[in-house]
Amino acid sequence: MEIHNLLHHLAYGNAEESAAAAHNFVTNDATLTQYKKLTATLIKANDSRIVFWGLDVLIKNFPLQLQQDGEALIPWLLSNLTHESFPVVDRVVWALSVIGVAAVDALIYTVEQTSNPVHQAACLGALRRNHHLYLRAKQVLALLAASLGSATAEVRHWAMITSMDISPLRSWFDERMQPQDFEPLYRLVLPVAQEFIDSTQDDIYIRYRDLITQHLANNQAR
Repeated sequence: MEIHNLLHHLAYGNAEESAAAAHNFVTNDATLTQYKKLTATLIKANDSRIVFWGLDVLIKNFPLQLQQDGEALIPWLLSNLTHESFPVVDRVVWALSVIGVAAVDALIYTVEQTSNPVHQAACLGALRRNHHLYLRAKQVLALLAASLGSATAEVRHWAMITSMDISPLRSWFDERMQPQDFEPLYRLVLPVAQEFIDSTQDDIYIRYRDLITQHLANNQAR
């Protein structure tokens, strides 16, 4: 069965058809030819459910091909970070993480070069879920520091969220990064957190402020 038909069964089929299509992808040899057919189908697709399931299959069945050959797919993935479907965006971010450090470089470059603040914010959000971030830690932290001073609230917002989510103040901190490199960032995050506390009273921003103030107080007490 052709790739597009398999994806259509996954997206729109009944339980039996979806299961059969999923089984076909699982049992098929994950060859470069199959990978190229799938990516070619994805790039042409304009149905969000087809795109979602295509990305899902790509991530789960072709991770090695994504790591080896995924750089060619990066521009298409970046263009879909602002897709109207959240499930599609979730899979785009996941695919970028599977690709590796080339995707981190592309995300950094896009934030620095684009004049579109919506795309800047989307790329900043994608960085926080990339498992190869540690390989470009200093560049990412410099980017976040600059983005926290953006004239656009949405960019400041996502720079704040990403700064906190990858920081040593969180229990899931990636210890391949250096905690001391984050110290200059905290004082840049604080006024942005306060800005969003004032405008939304959201508990998460209060939590950010409290984590940072407690950390700074602990450092001062040493």
